[in-house]
Amino acid sequence: MVVRLCSRLQLPQTSFPMVDVIAGGPGADAGVKPGDQILAINGENTANLILSEERESIRRESVGSKLTLLVESGGTRRTAVVALKDLV
Repeated sequence: MVVRLCSRLQLPQTSFPMVDVIAGGPGADAGVKPGDQILAINGENTANLILSEERESIRRESVGSKLTLLVESGGTRRTAVVALKDLV
């Protein structure tokens, strides 16, 4: 919702909020939780990224590819490595 609102209003967005995480999915396996903020993907600050473009880019990645996320949760920052997998 926040992401869609920022996009529609063309407001700057400095992070990508995790709204939902699929149980048993790559994010959950990496310890990412709803409410976490993604601050960077593979070292690139999310303030410089467009969520819809990143989503499509990630969808084109091969199963087994890894993404390194800088995650903020409760004021604490940590790195999460997400190994992509086929969920179908």
